[in-house]
Amino acid sequence: MSDTKAAIYTLLGKFAKVDGPVDPDALIFGDGLNMSSISFTEFVLKVEDDFDATIMVEDLGEDIKTAEQLVSTLMEYVEG
Repeated sequence: MSDTKAAIYTLLGKFAKVDGPVDPDALIFGDGLNMSSISFTEFVLKVEDDFDATIMVEDLGEDIKTAEQLVSTLMEYVEG
């Protein structure tokens, strides 16, 4: 795992309601990470700030269900 990807996972763990490392297969909402829409938005804004990236919200649609799908999508913006 790249340092950038690990950093995004660490950041995700801070916004998610889980103990320990984030499971890549965990669902973002509901069971799994149990993130609220507010914490999800705050997480995305923090990624933008920390990695100087502009993330298109349209690319974070309902087809992104797991932590790995989210992190992979964000990596496209961060590594650009």
